[in-house]
Amino acid sequence: MGLQEYVKNLQKKPLRQRERIAVAATGVSFAIILIIWLISFSEMNSSNAPAESNTSTIDQLKNLKDDMGEGKKSIQEMWSQLPSQEDVNASVQPSGPGEGGINGADASDNQNAGENEKSGDQQNDGIPPLP
Repeated sequence: MGLQEYVKNLQKKPLRQRERIAVAATGVSFAIILIIWLISFSEMNSSNAPAESNTSTIDQLKNLKDDMGEGKKSIQEMWSQLPSQEDVNASVQPSGPGEGGINGADASDNQNAGENEKSGDQQNDGIPPLP
């Protein structure tokens, strides 16, 4: 029996039975992964000698400290390259009346929208306008 035939047979079964099969398959998969994880975890802890673990831990902490320092420098460089809040506000705010803001709409667009709402009531066949 191939995989496609097995799937076709599963699709023919009642929903409740398919749900049970799915839960059982998920549980078995979880148990297998958990067992593998526990075995690898115990192997990792048993293979390290106490003298080795002290020196390797110190080396790991030094490496971590160095990595943190490099990360801090990288973040500071990126932060300095970001535009200031004043630059962002100046680019978003309109420079005068009727020149559009964030969405680019101006006063004439707003007037046209009001006129379209009035005529739209007649065209929508009883659909109320949005508030």
